[in-house]
Amino acid sequence: MAINTALLVAAPVLQDVIVDDATGEPLANGTIALYQDNSRTTFKNWYYQSGAPGAYTYITLPNPLTLNAAGAIADPNGNDTIPFFYPFSEVDNVTPQPYYIQVFNSNGQQKFVRQNFPFNPEIPPAPESNASVKNYIVNNGFWRNAGSLITGGAGSVMASNPLYGLASTLLSTVIAPGANDGFSMPDYVYFKNGTGGTETVSFIKQKNGIFLSTANPSNQDVTPEYYVNVNCTAAGSENLRYIQIPIQVHLKNFESTQATFTIWAQNAGSNPNNQITIQLLQYLGTGVVSSAAGSLQPFILGNNWTKLVVNFTFPTIVAAVGNGGDDAWYIQIALPAGTGITCNVNLSKPSLYIGNNNNPGNDFTSYNETTPIIDGFRTGDIRQSLNSFQPYGWVPMNDGTICLSNPNTSPIVTRSNADTFQLFNLIWNLFKAYDTGSNFNPICQMYTSAATPTATNFGGSAYADFTANNQLSLTKMMGKILIGSVPQSQLLVATSAITGYTSGVTFSTSSGTLLVTTSSSNLLGVYKGGIVTFATGSGGTLPTGITANTLYYASPVSSTTFFVSTSFANAMAGTYIAWTNNGTPTNNAFCFPAGSFEGEYNHTQLLAELAAHNHTVTPIGNSDAGGGIHHIQQNAGNDNQTSTVFNTGTTGSSTPFNVVQPSTYMNFYIKL
Repeated sequence: MAINTALLVAAPVLQDVIVDDATGEPLANGTIALYQDNSRTTFKNWYYQSGAPGAYTYITLPNPLTLNAAGAIADPNGNDTIPFFYPFSEVDNVTPQPYYIQVFNSNGQQKFVRQNFPFNPEIPPAPESNASVKNYIVNNGFWRNAGSLITGGAGSVMASNPLYGLASTLLSTVIAPGANDGFSMPDYVYFKNGTGGTETVSFIKQKNGIFLSTANPSNQDVTPEYYVNVNCTAAGSENLRYIQIPIQVHLKNFESTQATFTIWAQNAGSNPNNQITIQLLQYLGTGVVSSAAGSLQPFILGNNWTKLVVNFTFPTIVAAVGNGGDDAWYIQIALPAGTGITCNVNLSKPSLYIGNNNNPGNDFTSYNETTPIIDGFRTGDIRQSLNSFQPYGWVPMNDGTICLSNPNTSPIVTRSNADTFQLFNLIWNLFKAYDTGSNFNPICQMYTSAATPTATNFGGSAYADFTANNQLSLTKMMGKILIGSVPQSQLLVATSAITGYTSGVTFSTSSGTLLVTTSSSNLLGVYKGGIVTFATGSGGTLPTGITANTLYYASPVSSTTFFVSTSFANAMAGTYIAWTNNGTPTNNAFCFPAGSFEGEYNHTQLLAELAAHNHTVTPIGNSDAGGGIHHIQQNAGNDNQTSTVFNTGTTGSSTPFNVVQPSTYMNFYIKL
């Protein structure tokens, strides 16, 4: 695309002479190289003027350019000239694209650099842009935030989250709810690539009624209740930290659209590391490698609250997106990072509006508007109804399967569509740990894509299984009673061995039966028939007869001890796993995995399950005056036997009896 010459910025003096910063003399035969500021290895054109009045043309200057003997800029013919800069993208002539300039002497020694040059160029209005006052960033007032989180050093909440499909070296934690439907990263997420530094992310209540920029006192805005503070007090080796905010799912929605991003920011505590960079991530979706976020504009923060404004155009989508349907746009706020770098930054009210140079100063979203979105149904949520209508974006929990594209009907394919990936991915990551050998998966079974599907093990990733058209079972629901629980993350300490939570346990023998002892009373809350799994801790080995990530069934002995069985029926019958050895500490136990199921519809009562009782026996024959028994009839023809062991006769048929509690049937649906 030809440049818009009206946007060229001329050097402000009649002659540009570059001088040596050390000697003050002209930088004779020095070199000047110009790059894109947001891509500092990509050269960016600059120009000189030629022609006559009414027919001026603008021709690119050499880049890098060698200065003349006077240290001045000259055209290819050796004529001293005034350079013209073009601080916009030459692809669309709209997106701001300042220069990053390096200057060297004739010996190749770097003398100085200039970034974000020219500073604060005037952004021309875009007449084709239709401005909107709708803010596309949800919960920019940080309503229902995570409070205060330690993101570095001891006690860090940062973890590699498999649901994000990120590299193991990139750590994350959710800090506030955001948009959710269709996103693989639906919330405000704090990312970094290490935990060596000591830092916190805190949400703090505002203390005054308005923001007030000292640079522009008229630039005021409606103030939300909270702002977020990122305070790194002790530097580590992290060279990347940023807050990521979801904007819009599916890249085509905003492709080539002009937009304005605004955010209020402050350098807190006069920290010397006060630069943040606004970045745009074009996420191509799970299964496809996305380029790193591109820089929109860096900002140097002052000690007062200031409203930062970035005008840009969403780029054209030229790469193929993934099959998971989770391609999306994200804004990233990159914070100061690097070895030895601390920071203390306040941020508030990130907003994004359609339209170039669109900066409404009085936009505010009430809690009643925000709450239905941030508290709305998310992937994996369940709803129940008498209505047989299947809501769009939901599938019935009919014990069937979900997949990308598979026409098979055995097992029943509940839904075959790209929009099932988020639920497929959630289930896969939650229950992959229970998939073992030829036993496959007891909670959510995977099936092949063959014409006659067969059970198979989980593959290398959720995306690999999904794009192979394998079918993944939903958790069992038909004919099941829901058992109340709470997220185990709220009960016990997490480990990375399994997507669940744990208590340290020890193993011993009790009359030849393997006995499990918890670290404190009722820590796991086990009950008769309750599901429990085991995993090794640091340096631990499990006892013989116990396999990691396998479902077992508990039988409490005391508030801190229990036996385990290989099936629910065995737990009811008192058939427990025999002791062979104690294993080696440390070992962990997990209770009640979400989606697992247990129980029985009928049961043949065991002798041990009867209440302790006596039988009444009627004596036959003579008795003394005190009513004492002389003899009883035990067996016909042997009425003179006096043994006290005798058979009173039998009755009953050992027919299993119904143990299903009174129930009401409802239709259940699960959110895609």
